[in-house]
Amino acid sequence: MISIEKNNQSSLGFFLRLGDHQSHEVSEQDLKNLYHCLTQTIDKGVEEAPDHRVRLLNDRQFEEGRYNDGRSVLWIEEKKWHLNPKEERHILQILKGLIGMYTEDSSLPSIWIHRDGKNEGPFTLDQLRQMNERKEIIPSTPTCVEGANSWGKLEDWI
Repeated sequence: MISIEKNNQSSLGFFLRLGDHQSHEVSEQDLKNLYHCLTQTIDKGVEEAPDHRVRLLNDRQFEEGRYNDGRSVLWIEEKKWHLNPKEERHILQILKGLIGMYTEDSSLPSIWIHRDGKNEGPFTLDQLRQMNERKEIIPSTPTCVEGANSWGKLEDWI
């Protein structure tokens, strides 16, 4: 299981969790680089591997036969994690939500809230800010980026 969580206690801002045993602090730029790898390297088959601290390489980018098993490899510095196509799509969905919140295009619906016993959304970051200003929601309102596995609080994002 792969998850990305915002963490204000982290010097880099996020935790990228891989399964039960690996947790890595990553920055917003690391996530943008990973998003670039997923959209460019996987979808378009870029021949040269990007040289980022956090990167994803598909099996066509390895000359060694042992990697040609149809799975991509997520690298965080020198540690690696094999991803199947379902995991690639899952992490791409999470990253789309996160990246959308940090771009000027606030029309991307990407955040769910939990209030009055039910999940509502998706909302844009701007919509949530307005709802907070109107006191329709409060900073401790549970929020979840579309595609993520865990919930945080509105105050983590506004």
